[in-house]
Amino acid sequence: MNFKVFDLSISSLALRFYFMMAVIVTLGFLNQWILAIVLGFLVGISFTIGISVHLAKPEQLALSEERAKLRLMDKEAKALNAA
Repeated sequence: MNFKVFDLSISSLALRFYFMMAVIVTLGFLNQWILAIVLGFLVGISFTIGISVHLAKPEQLALSEERAKLRLMDKEAKALNAA
């Protein structure tokens, strides 16, 4: 996942605002005020700061898995050479 700050469109800001209000109102009706405050605060901060989340593309995931395998093989080779 790739997080970017101050990279959110106006429509996404509006949707997050309405999502925050829905969470607060719903949990308020259920008398879960602490949970409403915490979740409302987190969603509110996310749209105030403008955090956007970009999921990695499948090609990038394949490359990162390949790099992880290469690193593991490299560590194993170093461990064998050290022993």
